[in-house]
Amino acid sequence: MKAIIAENLKQLRIDRGIDKNVLSTHLDITASTYARYENGSRTPDLETLLAISNYYGCAINDLMNHQEVSEGVPRHSVVSYRDLRELGLNDKLSHGLVKQLIDSQSYKQLVFLLDKKLKLVYKSDVIALLTDIIEKIEQST
Repeated sequence: MKAIIAENLKQLRIDRGIDKNVLSTHLDITASTYARYENGSRTPDLETLLAISNYYGCAINDLMNHQEVSEGVPRHSVVSYRDLRELGLNDKLSHGLVKQLIDSQSYKQLVFLLDKKLKLVYKSDVIALLTDIIEKIEQST
């Protein structure tokens, strides 16, 4: 169980691009204590797990359960930062689009692959976000 919680805490923090020091300050614990949670040498108490789940907008169960690959999600229906770069978008725009979409989703809604290092978002979500941006620009002129 410790290893699963540790893996989920680390992956969630990395996926959201959050610094350990920022998170530990928010949780009112030391950075070394949080590091022990992520390396599995210590398990957060229930109160801390609740604070972490509230911070990320996920259920405590999501922190304690092994997260498998999202099944039934065809690769052609999602894009990664790298995919957007290959389409000609610059680094900051590609990263910003993916980050904004990931930050707006709950942990359960995130799309994972086996390695969990590749951040994926649905193409339809990217299109909706860009359409919303275009509409806001058109309304402001």
